[in-house]
Amino acid sequence: MAKVDGFARIAINGIDNNKDELEEIVPESLIKNYFQASDKSASPVVEKSYEEKLEDFHKDIDELKKKFLPYLEDYTPNLKIEREQFELNDFQFRYEIEEDKNDFSRVLRGEGDFDTVTIPDYKGPIGKWTGYYRKEFDCDYEIDSDERIYIKFLGVDYIANVYLNNKFIGNHEGFFAPFEFDITDYIYTDKKNVLVVEVLNDAPTLGIDLGDGRLDGDKIYAATGYGWDDSEKGWHHCPPGAGICNRILVEKRNKYYINDIFVRPDIDNKKAEIWVEIYNSDFANVQLNVDMSIYSKNFTGYSQEDIEFSIEKSGPYINYYRTIVDMDDIKLWEPESPYLYNVRINLYKEEVLVDQKDRHFGMRKFHMDDKEELKGTLYLNNDKVILRGANTMGHMQQCVYKGDFKLLIEDILIAKYCNMNYYRLTQRPVQEEIYEYCDCLGMMLQTDLPFFGWIRRNKFCEAIKQSEEMERLIRSHPSSIMVTYINEPFPATWGFRGHRSLLRNEMEDFFEAASKAILLNNPDRVIKNVEGDYDPPTRYGLSDFHCYNMWYTNHALPIGKLHKGYLPAIKKGWKTGCGEYGTEGLDPLEIMMEDYPESWVPKSIEDDWTPQDVVNSQTYTMHGDWYEEQDNIKDWILESQIHQAFATKMMNDAFRRRSDILISTAVHLLIDAWPSGWMKTLVDYRRKPKPGYFTFKETLEPVRVNLRSDKFTIYTEEEVEVECYTMNDLPEKLVDAKIMITVRTDNEDICSFEKYLDVSETIAKYCGSIKFVIPSIDADKEIIHIDAILSDNKGEIINSERLDLTAMNRDDAKTQVVLIGSDESLEKSFDKLNIDYKQTVNDRYVIIDDKSFLDNKNEVLLKVKNGGKALISLYDIKDCNIDGQEYSIKTLGEKGADSQTGKGLFFVARNKDNDYTKDNEPKDYSFMYDSVSDSFGFICEDGVVGETDEHILFTYKTPDFGVNLKGPKDKVGILSEKKYGKGTLYLSTIKLDRLLGNNPYLDGLIKKILK
Repeated sequence: MAKVDGFARIAINGIDNNKDELEEIVPESLIKNYFQASDKSASPVVEKSYEEKLEDFHKDIDELKKKFLPYLEDYTPNLKIEREQFELNDFQFRYEIEEDKNDFSRVLRGEGDFDTVTIPDYKGPIGKWTGYYRKEFDCDYEIDSDERIYIKFLGVDYIANVYLNNKFIGNHEGFFAPFEFDITDYIYTDKKNVLVVEVLNDAPTLGIDLGDGRLDGDKIYAATGYGWDDSEKGWHHCPPGAGICNRILVEKRNKYYINDIFVRPDIDNKKAEIWVEIYNSDFANVQLNVDMSIYSKNFTGYSQEDIEFSIEKSGPYINYYRTIVDMDDIKLWEPESPYLYNVRINLYKEEVLVDQKDRHFGMRKFHMDDKEELKGTLYLNNDKVILRGANTMGHMQQCVYKGDFKLLIEDILIAKYCNMNYYRLTQRPVQEEIYEYCDCLGMMLQTDLPFFGWIRRNKFCEAIKQSEEMERLIRSHPSSIMVTYINEPFPATWGFRGHRSLLRNEMEDFFEAASKAILLNNPDRVIKNVEGDYDPPTRYGLSDFHCYNMWYTNHALPIGKLHKGYLPAIKKGWKTGCGEYGTEGLDPLEIMMEDYPESWVPKSIEDDWTPQDVVNSQTYTMHGDWYEEQDNIKDWILESQIHQAFATKMMNDAFRRRSDILISTAVHLLIDAWPSGWMKTLVDYRRKPKPGYFTFKETLEPVRVNLRSDKFTIYTEEEVEVECYTMNDLPEKLVDAKIMITVRTDNEDICSFEKYLDVSETIAKYCGSIKFVIPSIDADKEIIHIDAILSDNKGEIINSERLDLTAMNRDDAKTQVVLIGSDESLEKSFDKLNIDYKQTVNDRYVIIDDKSFLDNKNEVLLKVKNGGKALISLYDIKDCNIDGQEYSIKTLGEKGADSQTGKGLFFVARNKDNDYTKDNEPKDYSFMYDSVSDSFGFICEDGVVGETDEHILFTYKTPDFGVNLKGPKDKVGILSEKKYGKGTLYLSTIKLDRLLGNNPYLDGLIKKILK
């Protein structure tokens, strides 16, 4: 089965950031200071096992339920008037056939082969199609002249044309917004009614791939949604299906009724502005009267009753009224204490109560600074806040879809347990129940308008309408803090689309127009125009980037630079967010073997297997830049989950160290909705955490100590330096804290350090470094533990961290070679390795200059043929000809080489059967220290081209997208050997001048080769 991975393609294309309005974020200038030596020791930091963490998870989620479930209570007095309503559940459904196009009345009459479905109902296929939902039902309402009957649709995807009793009563476009129609004049109360809903699907504006090229349509839909139970299409990354995806209600109400209520809290002045919409069904000006009451909802003790609210006469249709009330002794809505109030509006006609409606609200303020020199700081209730969260992709929507609200609660608490304070409702508004539960449980939310990549030119006005619908859906919910308009807008350099879609300057005009529509409905809304901008910057406001640099290799910026403190180029004068980052971790074995189709998995877990048959899994294509190929399902799962956890820590730590600039981060993703739905999730669809979830939790602890090293392998008897940071996401300073650091092995403490300090609020700070020397060791290598403990002024431990480094003795044995060419950096490295490169007569060569090699070629090759060795650095000389065989390099990232996602590798695989590397571990040749960048850097950017006998170090030749290979992948040499007579040629693309001398495994390998 061919797999065309559109989302990987998007990452590959990169970010178009060569613009004057952007500035690259470089590492902060550190004023180096050092911890004092201490005669005390930090207690060893021992990590719990995965099984222990899983046991804690279940126990602690139960404790969270005890804490937060009381906030779901409703202590509001009962309404005196409740609208009478019933739900329409079971429908008949069929797809449109040719006869229907000629005679639509066939559908109205119920002709054709229908299937029974239950609402909500969401289904495929993707692309353009029409389907019909038909239902016969009774309505026994008794109504008088003062009453009306409405039909309410809480959501239909995508276009709905509604017919009742052979009459067209209205339509709606858009999948998320509720809509309703007055059906009083069309409904029967004395005989059967026939309701037909014609549902039209289309290709989304992002486009779909139907096998013969990408096709875009007019459907405003990005790339997330419900999905459906189909392993080939429905499970994966929320395909754009269609259907009646939310409830349908038939409701009786007074002809004068309350349409909506919105509360604007003003915590600064302890007031609330109440907006009330009243609908008048008469074609006349009518005097109506209103009063209201305010009650505490999920706590007790607050009430203001019978508050006067004078209003003007109500004209026909919708009327808008506002008033301001005092709110004394308020309880703020906050994530840890999400207190809610209820406002009740009473509507009277001639002193008769005709309608009542409640709306809950929270007294909270969320705003973004746009006045300071560096703009974009976020505030919750006037305290600085940093958003730490995750993306969503259908899991909570499926909870509401299935009516499983216990699981919805669980999904919110799973997020809170791992120290998240917000969910990004990725690329779509969702059902209102999700907002309501997040209100009650204290989870902040960002909601996205469902655009991805492009905005179709002919959908400008429809998009404005849907922007307003989005805001009206979410505005009353204190959990809703921010909105965005588009995910990953594509630059014109990716292909001109002006004949189909808005150009970027026109898109910016849309942002301004949509913002006016939103602010008209909620003047307090915080707006971030773009999520993950591939064509930055936006004209105004907070910027955002997406960063998958430990999966789509080097996406946004290389991980080495991120680790050092760099960020991608962003809008000048503004802070930024990172709305997506993550890596794939395969589902656990039990899900694969129990839920996956048989064709995806091996018959026995011991059989040879690779994950390319798992639909939409990226592991087979992408893993080779990060870890070695496996041969069975258990090892693939293990290695993928290890990498996911490692990448989560690397990226979270780097992001948190830059909280001076980076004010929101959201991992992609937290919880899966389906088996193999989108395996970047940290929790599978059964709600079992992968190891990376616990790493995510640990790295999001609000107050942390963090150790940063540019080296992961070190030499004994040489000075090592490690930086220490405090990370505080909370708005409170920690005064008179203490950090204790101990460097130790498993058997003994080597040295300790301490420092007293204040931990600044809502920011990360460099607080000093430690310097130490590891004594010579007896073994080949030893793991060095660096344990850091952060404690408060009472000595209570707040946080701890362990950083492990691998220490090795230098090989001081002297090696003699002839260096063909000259390079000062390489020569210094040779000096460190005790390699005498000044020899003129020898049969060991290192070749780094093409001209010098040509001058000495015959002599060199003769000596190699007679039993010598030559290490040819293709990184330096680019190409050469050996007896008619051409050797050259191919840039990694180009078709036919290795990485699909850009130049430069931080990991290369070792040949476990080669004499030089058979004793190495799988990750020994990874994350090597680069003396030029003073961080870990690229091992290589090129692969060896030309006939060789064996690869010593290599990467994998990944398949082109759409090509489904079977079995192990071909290898691309990074360090390869070729027998030449009695001797050996070694061809290398490794950056020896930057890496050699500082990386024990590489140093040892090169010395072995040159001996």
